[in-house]
Amino acid sequence: MVAMKRAKDLGLDSGFDRSARTGPATGFARWCARTLRPAVLAAPEAADAR
Repeated sequence: MVAMKRAKDLGLDSGFDRSARTGPATGFARWCARTLRPAVLAAPEAADAR
């Protein structure tokens, strides 16, 4: 708990500024649809569940 509090005090959850290098911000739902869903469906375990 102490280590987590220290990290928070040092700005752990302050985020970071985006630059052209990191790309544009995306919404969580869009990321899920474009990235997470295809990755989950491509997993071998997903084929067994179909």
